[in-house]
Amino acid sequence: MRIKFVLGVLITLTVFLVQAQNNPLNEIANAMGSQYINSIEFSGNGNVFSFGQSFEPDERWPRFIQREYTAIINYQTPSMRLTQIRSQGEHPPRGGGAQAVAADQKTVQLVNENYAWQEVDGQIIPNNGAVKDRKLQLWLSPQGVIKAAIDNSGKMSGNILIFKVNSTEIKATINSKNIVEKVEYLTSNEVIGDYLVEVFYKDYQNFSGVVFPKHIEQKEDGFPTLSIEIQSVKANPQTSNLIPEIVKNSVVQPIKIATEKISDGIWYLTTPNARNWVVDLGNEVAVVEGFTSEARSLLVLEEIKKLFPTKPLRYVINTHHHYDHSGGLRTFVANGTTIVTQEMNKPFFEKAWARPRTIAPDLLSKHPQEIHFDTVSDKKVISGSERSIELYYMKDTSHAKYNLLVFIPKEGLIYWGDGYNPPGNSPLDIARTPEQGIDIYRVIKANKLDVKTIAPAHGSGPKPYNYFLQGMGLPLEN
Repeated sequence: MRIKFVLGVLITLTVFLVQAQNNPLNEIANAMGSQYINSIEFSGNGNVFSFGQSFEPDERWPRFIQREYTAIINYQTPSMRLTQIRSQGEHPPRGGGAQAVAADQKTVQLVNENYAWQEVDGQIIPNNGAVKDRKLQLWLSPQGVIKAAIDNSGKMSGNILIFKVNSTEIKATINSKNIVEKVEYLTSNEVIGDYLVEVFYKDYQNFSGVVFPKHIEQKEDGFPTLSIEIQSVKANPQTSNLIPEIVKNSVVQPIKIATEKISDGIWYLTTPNARNWVVDLGNEVAVVEGFTSEARSLLVLEEIKKLFPTKPLRYVINTHHHYDHSGGLRTFVANGTTIVTQEMNKPFFEKAWARPRTIAPDLLSKHPQEIHFDTVSDKKVISGSERSIELYYMKDTSHAKYNLLVFIPKEGLIYWGDGYNPPGNSPLDIARTPEQGIDIYRVIKANKLDVKTIAPAHGSGPKPYNYFLQGMGLPLEN
């Protein structure tokens, strides 16, 4: 019996070794050097593009110069530290992404196990809601792809390696030399639904013994979001992404809406760096902007019900197509609300909203309804018994081609989507150069608007109009 047992073990071990040797993942790992790389650091520079912030609908994303792109990854923890420095790339400015930026902008993003955070000017800012996306990015690095495939029972179909990280299916294209050439997966956005992310690894070279691509390019929904030329690669560097106590003790907070009265009949509904107007027209209500997400818009609808329990919400005014300003619009459609936007934005929304939403179905995809648009050409007035809202097409602005300025004559209030968003009590928007602020001023003067207070979509709360003039270096008005 003992002899039979030993023979059985030897046969099983032999079969396992043969299978391991014939496993194509092992051949790929050998070619990539994945088995001896427990951590890696790579650095380069090039261009980065701001997803969802195009100047014109269906146009490429705006470009910024990526002066630094340094990733330090530990595959055993797993953890990653990603440092990026960007500067203005469009001259003249064209599109969003908070341009035109006045100086280099540095971001440091970290993830370690199930914790994520940012480092900003020496301060730790917890962001545990970003764990899933950052860990996915970690495993999509060239050597990380193979490690993740081996750990998640990846299978080959022709030259395509297929596996899952959490619930996301990853497809990696492997060339004849057993090198990773391309990685792709489907993800979702509130505006456009399902879309494809593609990462291309090109021109592999030997970096001090590490086989690594010289060029990394990424596309999202068909347009570039990253193009980096790698300058240096280090295998097995020391990593020390210790999790700060403030991050360990933080929890992902649910979205909360703060309600702030601007004047009688007009309120701000605010989440960090995003502000709706809610306007009492008399017999009905209008809301300005459909920010970010369905979750946020549902909270906005709840607050409007509290403020106006007997009045219907008739309009949601969209200033422009950028995804942060339109991600919550579909929720208002599901509520039966009419969308008011510049006429050239309508075809974009109709096309985007007809796309599949298999990854993150929303209310409108679950319960389809007819979409009602009320479009603006050059000017539109929405009249009510209490007050009217005037909408002006901001021709020739550099932020978004089909942008609207919102003005309430009764209170002298003005609202715009982007361009001048000073922090705190400062009149200066020090993060930007003044081109888009000048666009706002030009539209105000061309239409002879009697502005008393600015109350924009981002930044801090309402401020006197002279703050804006002072911030732009323009003559003050009485």
